[in-house]
Amino acid sequence: MASVAIHSPKTPVTKGSTSISAATVPNVCKMPGPPAPFVPTPLPNIGKSNSGPKGYSTTVKIEGNPVAIKGASFGSMGDVASKGTGGGLVSSNVEGPTKFIAPGSLTAKIQVKNVHLLNDVMSNNNGPSGSPPNAATLMGTMHSPAVIANFVAALCQIINQCEKEVNDAKFGAGNKPTRDWCKAPGSEPGTTNAMEIGTAKAECAERKVNERKAKSSSPLSKDVQAEKYVPVPGGGWCKPDVMVGAAPNCQAVYDFKTSCPLTPSSKPSWPVYGPGGRTAPNPSYNGKTQADIYKDACGADPVLIHPNAEACSS
Repeated sequence: MASVAIHSPKTPVTKGSTSISAATVPNVCKMPGPPAPFVPTPLPNIGKSNSGPKGYSTTVKIEGNPVAIKGASFGSMGDVASKGTGGGLVSSNVEGPTKFIAPGSLTAKIQVKNVHLLNDVMSNNNGPSGSPPNAATLMGTMHSPAVIANFVAALCQIINQCEKEVNDAKFGAGNKPTRDWCKAPGSEPGTTNAMEIGTAKAECAERKVNERKAKSSSPLSKDVQAEKYVPVPGGGWCKPDVMVGAAPNCQAVYDFKTSCPLTPSSKPSWPVYGPGGRTAPNPSYNGKTQADIYKDACGADPVLIHPNAEACSS
C-alpha cells in the first residue's frame, strides 16, 4: 500500500491517528424525568477515528492505516442513560456515528475523494441511518489527550536535557551558574548572562524538537511546528516555541522557559508586554501577557514548559 503525507501542518485523519471529536455544540438528549416524559439534558459525546470507521480508503493507506475520505464516518462513545427515553433530542440515538461536515482537502484526493484533515468540523451522535446530527464539534477532530500528554512529557524531557547540556558546556560537567553570574552583563550590549544562556537553552530545545519530529512516525509529529511566526489579531507577529496544528486553530501551544540560576523554588511566568517590558505586537496588547497573545493568535491556551512547571511536575 502507498504511504503518503499531505498538507503539513494539518494531517489526514486515519484509523491509526487516534483522532477524537468531542462535541462542542451540546449533545442534548432525552433524560428520564420527572417531569414526564423526559428532561432535555446535554450529555457528552466523543467520536474516535479508530472506532468502527466506515467509508475509509481501501486502496491507499497512510502509515499502514485506512484514511478518512469524503463520505467517511466513525463511531462515538457517550452517556447512554437517555437510551430508554429516546436518546438524542434530534437524532434519537445515544452513540451515533460521527460524520465530517467540512469538505476535506480540495487538492489531495484518495480514490477520487477529498481527504479529511485534522481540525475538519464534524457532526456528532447522528441518527442510526447517518442523519440527522444531534451535536457537532466545531473545533474539528483533534489528537487524543493521551497523545498530547505523551508529547508534553517529551517537551519536559527536552528542557531538562538542555538545562544540563548547556550548563555542562559552559561551566563543566555538573556545574551550574551562580546568581551573581546570571545578573552580570552579557557579551552583547543591553543583555545579561541570564538572557544569553536562556537563549542558548531555547535554541537547544528548538533543535531537539525538530530532531525528534524528523525521526518520529507519530501522526502528531507532522502537526508540530517549532518557532514559526504567527500573525496576531490587530497586527504584528508572535513566535511560540512549539505549536500543534496550524494557527488560528491550534490544538496546543507551548513555550519553553528557563531560570538563571535554576533552584527548587524557581517558577516560570509569562512576561508582560508594553512600556518597561517587551514590545507588544500592536497597542491593544500593551499590559497583556505573552500567554494572552499566544492564545489569541493560535486559538489554544498556551502551556509553560520549564523544569519546575506544573506541566512537568508529574
